[in-house]
Amino acid sequence: MLFRKKAKKIYHEAQIRAGGEFDIDVVGESHYQDNLEIVASESGRGRDDDLQAWVVPEPDNPHDKNACAIYIHDLKVGYLRRQNAKEFKELIKLLDLDKYSKVGVKARLVGGTNNKPSFGVILDMPALDSLD
Repeated sequence: MLFRKKAKKIYHEAQIRAGGEFDIDVVGESHYQDNLEIVASESGRGRDDDLQAWVVPEPDNPHDKNACAIYIHDLKVGYLRRQNAKEFKELIKLLDLDKYSKVGVKARLVGGTNNKPSFGVILDMPALDSLD
């Protein structure tokens, strides 16, 4: 065969719940402020309301093979910290999901106020040791 089509990545979905601590900070939000403003306006919710976020592995990311992007309303809003991304990879294995599986978690917006005009995102994800 002269030409091959690159196989399309198929993302499986899983939803996980945690204890409501919202103690995982998303990083890189400064690059996605436009998307975060859209999320804030579309959600029409208060800052303490939960949003659906998706943690999407990017195993082909040239900067970090463990990179995991965060999406809300189908818009990229940032990434997991490197250490959290490594732990997420272990979580994927524990849940018996493939490396392209996206996982739904609860998220909250922070900021977007006069005192802190830029938006941030915090996630409610379980600690690995809580899954034993």
